[in-house]
Amino acid sequence: MASLKMAQCLPLVMLTALALHGFAQDTPQAMRAYEIFRELVMRFVDNRPPAQRHIQILRSKDRLQPAAPAEFPCAAAARAPWRRSAERPTSAHRVRPGDVDVVAAMGDSLSVGYGLAATKLTEVFIEARGWSFSAGGQGTWREFLTLPNILKEFNPNLTGYAVQDALTHQKASRFNVAEGGAISSDLPLQARNLVKRMRVDPDVDLQNDWKMVTLMIGSNDFCGFVCLEEDMNATVRRHGEDLERALDHLQASLPRTIVNLIVTPNLESLMNVTHLWPQCYVTHRVECWCLFGSKYKARRREVVKIMRLWQLEERRVATSERYRQKEDFVVNLQPMVEFVVIPKKGNRSDLNFLSEDCFHLSQKGIALGANGLWMNLLESDDEKSTTLPDPAFSRFLCPTEERPFISTWGNNGGRGPS
Repeated sequence: MASLKMAQCLPLVMLTALALHGFAQDTPQAMRAYEIFRELVMRFVDNRPPAQRHIQILRSKDRLQPAAPAEFPCAAAARAPWRRSAERPTSAHRVRPGDVDVVAAMGDSLSVGYGLAATKLTEVFIEARGWSFSAGGQGTWREFLTLPNILKEFNPNLTGYAVQDALTHQKASRFNVAEGGAISSDLPLQARNLVKRMRVDPDVDLQNDWKMVTLMIGSNDFCGFVCLEEDMNATVRRHGEDLERALDHLQASLPRTIVNLIVTPNLESLMNVTHLWPQCYVTHRVECWCLFGSKYKARRREVVKIMRLWQLEERRVATSERYRQKEDFVVNLQPMVEFVVIPKKGNRSDLNFLSEDCFHLSQKGIALGANGLWMNLLESDDEKSTTLPDPAFSRFLCPTEERPFISTWGNNGGRGPS
């Protein structure tokens, strides 16, 4: 009952936050007021017990990744003399995992870490950036499987990742500039914010460090905006333009950069989830009215079609010659969630991969995302996985002496330029 009541309060919180965010773009004073509002909301929703007890609760709910192997799956490669180049490479097509010096993330709540630490509905909005699959570095891969925690095994001096909960404007967020509630049109601003942070950070050698920026956005567009458009196809075109503006800025401002453009997950998979918890029938309608709201039921199939066109537009942008002009900048399309499905337990959806709202992921679920992203980094374009490994660690590629490089369009699947 308490969960249902909280679910019914979510629309007010979400709409207030969205309204204030739009207003906050106008002046620095308004932005600071918005930041204070967010800090107050976080204090209200975050009443977790001490960390050890909180982890115990998550484990009892089966919301954490499975037990890790005794040894890092790529231990031999991580110890090999070729794990990092003898001299820093000048080409994005000759970068090894150990050459990555800086990590960063752009996107929405899935990159922020919403839901990962939640044991009840109010905790879904805690920004667990330390656990973020793309830019979280809290603990180690044994506790929290994330891209930075994997890369740290190859380069212990990696920087840019968050190690704790943090709002975007707080220093502890590091180079994770993703925003809860963000939509495609927010990408250019996020790109500018990221560049500003890197330029003033004493830990970053902007000219020489190799940077890896992971970008994923679109779920909020699918859930709350495309169904309001008279011409849904126009949203796909605008998404391509948003991506290009953001990537153009990164390409012009960040030398030695690899961008992981993750194909936005097709949320039709959520429509197929069965045996939901009671509160989720409410949260789905609150958080994703375009797919679950009765008012827009007649447009649902059209929204599903747009989600596929959105993914194809991301593929077009990533493979464009526009981002194949510089030797030290590359955009890699990473499709590990292109055809994602929620794992099953018997004949039921395994809700433990989802958070309390059945929309965001649990830490158990996001660990699959980190595993899948790592796989995509090493897979050639014609063999990239479009679904996630289940469970985590069940499929885990490693660089080899014959294929030591992060895979790009120009290096023959990690073997080196042809």
